[in-house]
Amino acid sequence: MSVVEKMSLDLYSETIESYASGSVDNEFFNSGDEHAMIVLSILVQYAKKSIYIYCGNLCSEVSNNQKYLDNLRAFFKRGGIAKIALCELDESKIDSKFLNKEIFKLFNEFSSQVSIKTTIKKVVENKTPVHFTIADDKAYRLETDIICKKARGNFGSEKVVKVLEDIFWKVFNDPNSNLLSLTTYC
Repeated sequence: MSVVEKMSLDLYSETIESYASGSVDNEFFNSGDEHAMIVLSILVQYAKKSIYIYCGNLCSEVSNNQKYLDNLRAFFKRGGIAKIALCELDESKIDSKFLNKEIFKLFNEFSSQVSIKTTIKKVVENKTPVHFTIADDKAYRLETDIICKKARGNFGSEKVVKVLEDIFWKVFNDPNSNLLSLTTYC
């Protein structure tokens, strides 16, 4: 990574952190793994009570970034809860590679505060699959290009979070969504 790229990421991180610390209602955009890691890490850092995640399988570099994991651990130690719906996980294909992902070890450590379900439900925007993370009824990151990690987010938008939260609960509570017990595998 060049010095200019590093400075650019540092500035982006500072900007995102200022939005989060002030719960600023300002939509921002990002793309790529580095931006995703910054936004999700900061989103978890400032979450107080709840995080809801709708995504593929949490096996990517983004989900297993050390800063993100450290912030998740701190969130759980503060008593936070996480509900997660995985839309690209075939339970019959869970293997040691999957279970060795640090994020699942962390979820297993705090299993009383984490509920994970697998789902066949797909969430789309303009016919394109999306993934999202929401926190505390006001912050979100909505990934509108799951391959290139293009997304938009906001740390003070109760209106958008309410819509995403309603969608999340429809997926999570769907009778076809199955509870994934990590203790069964770990």
